[in-house]
Amino acid sequence: MLSAIMKIKNLWSKFSEKEFRDAYSSHKIASDLSAQIYALREARNWTQYNLADRVGMKQPRISILENSCDNVSVETLRRVASALDVALSIKFVPFSQIVHDAATERLDRKIPSFSEDLSPINGSFKVNGSIDSGKSVGFLVVTQQSNHGARTRDFFANVSSSSRRIERKVYA
Repeated sequence: MLSAIMKIKNLWSKFSEKEFRDAYSSHKIASDLSAQIYALREARNWTQYNLADRVGMKQPRISILENSCDNVSVETLRRVASALDVALSIKFVPFSQIVHDAATERLDRKIPSFSEDLSPINGSFKVNGSIDSGKSVGFLVVTQQSNHGARTRDFFANVSSSSRRIERKVYA
């Protein structure tokens, strides 16, 4: 743990310069996306040609994406995510989170596809929060208890007043 703390302190001291923060963040996004695209493709035993066909682009473009995702459009990332059957999450975060993630990042970039993630569902769901019967509730934090431990997922819940049944749609 001491090495992670030292990495955080070292990196944080460099973040005092805005130019460094911006360059580091940009590079981290591009390199992480590229590494994930490569790892996801390899985990599926697909060639670049297989992925390109599923995305609807040429193989050389996949090669470029796996080497650097600089200046890639969100639409392109959506298409790649759809082909790989994973969700794309883009969000704004404080620089402290980027520093922490960089210092504690694991090399395991395994991201299961939808079917690997939810099928079969082994376990029960516990809703964290209350649900008003008959109302459509936005995103709820739900904990899935399974053989692999607890995992948090976002669900859209629609509770029927007559059946008190929860219809779930998963948003990873």
